[in-house]
Amino acid sequence: MEKNYFFGESFTISFERLKDKRGYFQKIFSGEYNFQEQYFSLSNFKTLRGIHFQTPPYDHNKLVYCISGKALDLIIDLRVGSPNYLKYKTLVLEEEKTQALFIPKGFGHGFLSMDDKTILVYNTSTTYNNKHDSGILWSSIGYDWPVDNPIVSDRDNNFVKLRKFESPFKYD
Repeated sequence: MEKNYFFGESFTISFERLKDKRGYFQKIFSGEYNFQEQYFSLSNFKTLRGIHFQTPPYDHNKLVYCISGKALDLIIDLRVGSPNYLKYKTLVLEEEKTQALFIPKGFGHGFLSMDDKTILVYNTSTTYNNKHDSGILWSSIGYDWPVDNPIVSDRDNNFVKLRKFESPFKYD
């Protein structure tokens, strides 16, 4: 397992994949993380999800990885006082890369499916709380998504624009 800092306190984790004639076997994380829930999403080509986060006290760390297809993953630092405040960075996650992305509290997360039937798995350090589930409008952060007319949910299209977002997150 190899850990590489990616952006702010986020980092990627690369894993060894054991392959043989049956297929492959891969560890995703060890006991150093305290995850409470695990989810997965299956997305069609050109589906854009996000930009999502949970607000305090239900904010959480996430570990995201791709088990099928390919996704352009984006994180944005929403922590007031951070040297990276309101800056974003992207990374391609795909089945063929043995890599996961750790996203710390205070970051927003979204992704664009670059293949049909892209499956991302998310591990979160807190449980889901509807009243603290929130987001920012994906098209308002200044990133030029590499697709015209993505498939976006009504919910994600109705999030507040970044310039009107009042962040509850603080940089420690």
